[in-house]
Amino acid sequence: MPLKKPGTSCFPKINSFTASCHASFLINQEIFFTFIGKKKSMAALRKTLKTSSGNGTTLIGISCHLKSYRLSYALNTALHFKFRRIPDLDLSPGGEESSMVYPFLEYHHPDLKNHFCLVGNHHPYGKLIPSLKQVDYFLIAKNPLEKSTAEKITAKIRAIPQVQLATEIDTAKVKKLDEILEILELHLMESMKGQA
Repeated sequence: MPLKKPGTSCFPKINSFTASCHASFLINQEIFFTFIGKKKSMAALRKTLKTSSGNGTTLIGISCHLKSYRLSYALNTALHFKFRRIPDLDLSPGGEESSMVYPFLEYHHPDLKNHFCLVGNHHPYGKLIPSLKQVDYFLIAKNPLEKSTAEKITAKIRAIPQVQLATEIDTAKVKKLDEILEILELHLMESMKGQA
């Protein structure tokens, strides 16, 4: 399936989801998640998710032109994290020619008892979160951080020389965030399962 120019829709409309099918879910007309499986198993996975755009997640936006592996190294140094790369988030509508992948790294902080993800926002044919197109990466804490902790982390990120901007984002104002967080967590679950 050939790609169209940036800014135009290149995705087919989805009318149904049946067992054992290759389904693509349209989110905000630009975000897709490809999943192979049964509807029953998908529903079971959804029940395990605890994401909430209101109070369940801390989201920090980072503007930085570094490659994901260089940024993760800088974050590991500044925050004493241990980010590791897992398979990229693939939101392709199908086929290698239409590949839409976003870098994805994760780290579980034993002291904060929180799971952090570093996810890229940019792809030439679509943003992960279109309403925040000025953001290059998102640092996501699965569970809400205390205000003082979030401020310290954000300040340390800003102190990285190559970072132009780092700011905590009001999740309640981000459209379709619940759906996007669900996609990210499903991807993380599947990746962890594959490494078990």
